[in-house]
Amino acid sequence: PQAAAGAIWRSKRAVIVGDPFQIEPVITIPEQVVNNISRYFGLDKTQIQTSLSVQSMADRANPYGWITNDTWTGSPLRVHRRCVDPMFSIANEIAYNGMIYNSTLADNPHLFIQNGFVQVEGKVSGRHYVPEQGALIRQMIIDEIRQLQDLPDLFVISPFSEIPELRQPIKQALMVYKQIENNELQKWLDAHIGTVHTFQGKQAAGVILCLGLDQKSKGAASWASSKPNLLNVALTHAKQRFVAVGDGTIWLRQPYFSKLKALK
Repeated sequence: PQAAAGAIWRSKRAVIVGDPFQIEPVITIPEQVVNNISRYFGLDKTQIQTSLSVQSMADRANPYGWITNDTWTGSPLRVHRRCVDPMFSIANEIAYNGMIYNSTLADNPHLFIQNGFVQVEGKVSGRHYVPEQGALIRQMIIDEIRQLQDLPDLFVISPFSEIPELRQPIKQALMVYKQIENNELQKWLDAHIGTVHTFQGKQAAGVILCLGLDQKSKGAASWASSKPNLLNVALTHAKQRFVAVGDGTIWLRQPYFSKLKALK
């Protein structure tokens, strides 16, 4: 919240716009430091904590709103205009208790992928990345380019930071397409492959969610599914198509992610 203090105290009026069920602020100050400051000044968690944001404080001060997932949201969004079903319906259920109405018009996505959960098992390389899942996603992108003869309006995102490892093998596979300039391809890879956090506020016709993990590393799925925020962002940034690639024996048993069974 202190990041906005300077702007707010210079304003006669301020409007804070955001969504507490999208990705939360990334706090670089260690939690122990925040807790020490809290104790020293006698502040409670409504005044200082690592999960407190400008948005949550503005919501708290707003007398008009509703309670969703035990969170008070001020002047809440009621009409959605970004994605179509099934993405909208899943996000509406897991994050907004079905309180939002969809006003998105269906359009031709110019993509050939279809909505769905694709079962791909494998052993993790590194901490979370599963090469077999990456190989399938690489082939999906190649197929799109073959059909479109152009780079697709498509994001490849993941809850985990190792997803950029996909960029180099995808680039090598796509170098055969002479009509795509090397600089253009690199820009596309940098802008269209990354973590869920890096795509906050963006949108594409399609999203491929690379989930990663194997049975030995599946504990990380508990972190990703502890709140609806991460999956909500992934779903609502896909305007027309959404594909999740992962091990269903891990992910489809997690809170919120179990709803991906409805993808079709």
